[in-house]
Amino acid sequence: MKKLPYDNPEIIEDLYWNQDLTQDKIALKYGVFQSAVEYFMKKNKISR
Repeated sequence: MKKLPYDNPEIIEDLYWNQDLTQDKIALKYGVFQSAVEYFMKKNKISR
């Protein structure tokens, strides 16, 4: 499974500001599993 770079500002920006992008859309955009997005959010203490 491909991991997301945890300091990637683009992904953090997507999660914080682009509310139209659901977790599965973000996963598709970056070519990872949805669980990787959930883990990324937990690591960066992002909640929606």
